[in-house]
Amino acid sequence: MARLTLGEARNNVSRKRPWTFRMEFHDPTANSHKFWLATGRGRHEPVEVHYGRIGSKAQIIVKDWAYVEKKATEKFAKGYRYADTPFVRIQQSTIDAHTGTKPVPTINSVRAANNQPPLPTAPKPLPPQVRAAVASAVNTVLAPTVTSSGPYAKVASVKRIDKGTWHALDASGSKVLDLTPTGARDLVAEYDHIAVAGL
Repeated sequence: MARLTLGEARNNVSRKRPWTFRMEFHDPTANSHKFWLATGRGRHEPVEVHYGRIGSKAQIIVKDWAYVEKKATEKFAKGYRYADTPFVRIQQSTIDAHTGTKPVPTINSVRAANNQPPLPTAPKPLPPQVRAAVASAVNTVLAPTVTSSGPYAKVASVKRIDKGTWHALDASGSKVLDLTPTGARDLVAEYDHIAVAGL
């Protein structure tokens, strides 16, 4: 068991290392004993948030890192305090259940449905053996191919819902994740294939 804080989790996020921290709130006069736990890894990866009454089954939601930073600060201001907890691994089934597992249409099929011209297709990445041979031939090291994984592989665009909420959408326009404005901006900056809906 360990007692991580938001600051320590932030350190692990910057190094893409797994982290879990738990906060608890106890008010004996109101018989209120609640917890809030967040677990994740990198900045652009989903975060699993568990919360509820201590001793009862946790509610689980999937959010982004920017949401965790904002909520943890709010929880601390409301009287929640850090508590010891073991590391909790995000379950792939939880992410799949949140994002859905239906096939994702291509961006060009969505553009065609909206009477937009298709985007040029990106060349397929070279197999590792070919990349190594090319790098050896030109006496240099090629940068690794960047690909997104998990639910981010399904994100085709982000859309503003209201002042503080954005949705990550798949190519069919279905919601994949809730995002904060910072999380949406970071996704668009990190992945070239993610567009801003409505622009």
